[in-house]
Amino acid sequence: TSIAIYYNKSIMSSAIINHEDGSLLTAIKGEGSLFENIKLRCDNFISSESFISNIYELEDKALGENYEMIYTKGSVTSLSDLAKGDYDFGIFDNVKISDLASSILVCKESGYIVSKFDGSEFSIDDETSIIIYRPSCEAVVKGLVKNHS
Repeated sequence: TSIAIYYNKSIMSSAIINHEDGSLLTAIKGEGSLFENIKLRCDNFISSESFISNIYELEDKALGENYEMIYTKGSVTSLSDLAKGDYDFGIFDNVKISDLASSILVCKESGYIVSKFDGSEFSIDDETSIIIYRPSCEAVVKGLVKNHS
């Protein structure tokens, strides 16, 4: 279950309950994100050497890197796993931002960079392609996006 609160087309706060294990993720814009009341910071995670994407063709392009791609449709759950450090980055083609708003805010408030493929800011009303990555993974992600475009 996920809830996102918007104000002026900006995601202000979110809460996500994972019904599989009962865990809770929350975020408030400008105040960080929490997993079970523990602050999430992407720079504190050990590299997982894996990423998630809904673009199946990216797998072959990632072989030159030391990353394994996990294919997912791009759900609140998969982005929540990204925010918790299970993956280094995510690349999603043609997703509806409003469907993922709660986990996008959790990722942003954990320190991940979230943008469109061209680096610009997305709107909550967009159906677009987005990248979510740790700042330390910027070169790898931009290389994959450039090869995909």
